[in-house]
Amino acid sequence: MDKLQADKRRIERVKYQMQNCMPEFARRFFRDNIGVMAAGSMEGYANDLVAFFGYLDSIGKDSMSMTLFDLNHISSSLIEDFLDYSSTRIVKG
Repeated sequence: MDKLQADKRRIERVKYQMQNCMPEFARRFFRDNIGVMAAGSMEGYANDLVAFFGYLDSIGKDSMSMTLFDLNHISSSLIEDFLDYSSTRIVKG
């Protein structure tokens, strides 16, 4: 598989994650950056965000309905808890 085909597959995976695993503000970010950012970087960022949103869902927060306002009110301790969680579990991205 050449680089162009690999990049297309990465973008398709990102698009799937955008539609199924991300709130609107995150979808908008990725939609605005397709073709601007490297496909591998986009896929990595998407995987990380999907893992974070999945963690939020697992602790009772509805990540799909989050807004930027909600995101701005995420505490540093919640992020630290996610980092602890993600270092001890295999997170699918």
